[in-house]
Amino acid sequence: MLASLLQSYSLFQLFNVYGIGCSILLFFLYRWLWKQVQPSSVHWRKKLYLSLALGLLVLVKGTPIDLLGKHYFLSLHVMQLACIFFIVLPLLVLSLPTRLLQERIWHHRTRSIFHLVSHPWLSLVLFNGTLSLYLVPTVFTFLQSKPAIQMLYQGALVILGACMWFVIIQPVQIFQRENPLLRALYIFLASLFLLPISLYLLIADTTLFPYYASRQADFLPEFHSLYDQQLAAGILKISQMSSYALALLTIVFTWSRKEREREGLVMEKHLRYVRGVVVHMEDRKK
Repeated sequence: MLASLLQSYSLFQLFNVYGIGCSILLFFLYRWLWKQVQPSSVHWRKKLYLSLALGLLVLVKGTPIDLLGKHYFLSLHVMQLACIFFIVLPLLVLSLPTRLLQERIWHHRTRSIFHLVSHPWLSLVLFNGTLSLYLVPTVFTFLQSKPAIQMLYQGALVILGACMWFVIIQPVQIFQRENPLLRALYIFLASLFLLPISLYLLIADTTLFPYYASRQADFLPEFHSLYDQQLAAGILKISQMSSYALALLTIVFTWSRKEREREGLVMEKHLRYVRGVVVHMEDRKK
């Protein structure tokens, strides 16, 4: 396989310079954002999240995986999408300097815009609906024949995905208006949206993407295009469910910890110390 790629494509085509350049631009953008606050105040976890996000972005968009996903394997293309939408984007949101967002960006002039673009149910429907539409075979075939339109469509998906993860993660404290149970319901509904298109690709008994089928027969005839199609459905659903399950567990554990801290504060309000003896004081009703 590797020898065939080297014979058919140059190194410039095998390694996507634009994907690598996008990762470099994101690195310098985050570095500039971090400089707006005290660099020493940036937690090491944020640096780790950014390193993982950029490393994965280079892997799926800057290596031959990008070429194989564009022209030969639908499963690799879906793996790229799943990696970007369900791993890279939440890591980038987690890497944001929350103090800068809250003090300089989240003010009265931009608050309404942020509320609109990151409206919980609007972002839920738009992102998952747009991604499902992208994987409809007729739409996908049309976009693949128009690279410029496909690039714009994918860019819109990235923006909508970032808005959805902004709602789930809620990096800005002022933005934390949704209670944990509602956020859990939000994640559950988001996990159901991609189920129809995943099942459609999984149970279809015919090849739905003729472009990939024709190229695979010449490149890797042992791997049938129908298996590639089913593998793509599995990758999409498993990656989505894994990322949402991790987000749900994080929300539940954070909510449980805050509840325990709140109960501890309530108990301390009723404790009094008299000569080293702890006395529990009951509330006095007026």
